[in-house]
Amino acid sequence: MLDVQALETQEKELSIMALLKVPDTERNSKGEKRQRIRPTFRMNGMVVCRQTFLLVYCLSVDKLKALQKHVREKGVVPRVHGNTGRKPAHAISYDDVLRVVRFIQNTSNERGILQPAAPRGIDNFPPVYLSAETTELALNEELYFNSNRYCSYHYRKGKCTMNACVRVRKKILSTSTLTSVKV
Repeated sequence: MLDVQALETQEKELSIMALLKVPDTERNSKGEKRQRIRPTFRMNGMVVCRQTFLLVYCLSVDKLKALQKHVREKGVVPRVHGNTGRKPAHAISYDDVLRVVRFIQNTSNERGILQPAAPRGIDNFPPVYLSAETTELALNEELYFNSNRYCSYHYRKGKCTMNACVRVRKKILSTSTLTSVKV
């Protein structure tokens, strides 16, 4: 008997699909297509019940149904995940990766503080630290304003909407017609 737990997942699925391959019972005695094909579960040439088949081959009912559906639709071929071969939506191109690496290297060369030597146990490159004045927020703001200078000529910083809300609320409360409205 086959040691099912020692097999890899794909090998196990293929061996079970070979056992589930339905004989020519897709048509009834009148030649009409059957609405439901009753599967026969075999083990060492003997017909066994579904529970025994599931127990011997370490399967769940859902996995068995998925394998039966795959055999009905595609035959005894390895199952392939539906997302195989697709490029992720958040994937970036190699050129973009190189641009980011170049940006980080340039920033560390311009603003970084080099250490005299690399720490022991790590590769021979000394770490580069940013000064306390160069925060991530300050760097982002500087880059954002510099890029807007070239991209948009009519850029201005947005106003605080909180003051506008307070003024509108005061106007609403001061009017005599809307005294019953709660804001």
